[in-house]
Amino acid sequence: MITAPANRPSRWLGWGVLGGLITLAGVWTSGLLAQTPAVTTPPVAVDTKLQLIGSLSSRHVYTLFGYIGVVADSVFRGTASTENVDAMMTEVGVMVDELSAELKGLQKADLTAEDAAAVTEILEIYQLLKEEADAVRVYARNKTEANGGAFQKKRTEVWPRIAKVVGLPANAK
Repeated sequence: MITAPANRPSRWLGWGVLGGLITLAGVWTSGLLAQTPAVTTPPVAVDTKLQLIGSLSSRHVYTLFGYIGVVADSVFRGTASTENVDAMMTEVGVMVDELSAELKGLQKADLTAEDAAAVTEILEIYQLLKEEADAVRVYARNKTEANGGAFQKKRTEVWPRIAKVVGLPANAK
């Protein structure tokens, strides 16, 4: 993974939450990637709108992951009704669908290849979060070991990708 050093400009500066500016597989960098000192590349102007979208998106998937986890914890403890879990996780699905449609519209804009790849990554994370929310709904209706395992599988699948976009170690949960 290529990271943007803290003293270099970044396209979506707010993407990293903790530990400085961690980029998503080398995206959002200014073009000043780890180069030999003899090579110079003019800096790319920061698009503040893309910067904000990246910052909000990364923080939103992190928060949504936590929200789904809290609901799942209440299901595992038996403190949430099936109806409430169904309603909350349905709302997650609707929200993800709406945000995904808007992000797909953004992909039609004149984005750099790196910015387009970043939008694609967030879209894929949103889809995994929707699948995780659906797994909580299934488990709330039928608390079998298999259904609980299916939820845990989704949770462990999406977390490393979220951790990467917010700049956390994948093992920090």
